[in-house]
Amino acid sequence: MLSPTFQFTVDMLILQVVTTNVTYISEICSRIQSSTGGAIVVNQAALLPTLSRMTEKGWILLEVGIVPAYRLTDHGQQLVQNFSRNLGVSVHR
Repeated sequence: MLSPTFQFTVDMLILQVVTTNVTYISEICSRIQSSTGGAIVVNQAALLPTLSRMTEKGWILLEVGIVPAYRLTDHGQQLVQNFSRNLGVSVHR
């Protein structure tokens, strides 16, 4: 089980990655690794429970196709904006 702080960090990283467009799980993993300078490396299988939980909470939406992809919901966008506002940074969708 992940610590709550680490889980929150991963959640926010995922939300930031899917803010701009529909994103495949491989791209989510790659962008998390690159945005953290390699400090966080996540494989696709390990990310599935987190993506499932975030989908159940209504933060992201799973778009089923040949390759499943995720996109940010309005609720997820509100979370990103609130978090960013509290940090004093801007996030573009």
